[in-house]
Amino acid sequence: MSGPRHRRTPGEGIVAAGSAETLKIPIHQNLYLWAISFVAAFGGLLLGYDWVVIGGAKPFYARTSFQAKIEG
Repeated sequence: MSGPRHRRTPGEGIVAAGSAETLKIPIHQNLYLWAISFVAAFGGLLLGYDWVVIGGAKPFYARTSFQAKIEG
């Protein structure tokens, strides 16, 4: 890796499309973006987990429901 190593501060180093100037993002907007991203990722994780749990339990409740219809 060539070039000087520079530790970036929050909001530094984002380049606007079509120009060479960097944009400064205020820290509160940066935290808001991280919070929204975290909530969306966590929601996707929970949805996937729920999908697997329900899919794994389906054979058990499908079998008992079918047996109840035959007996009842």
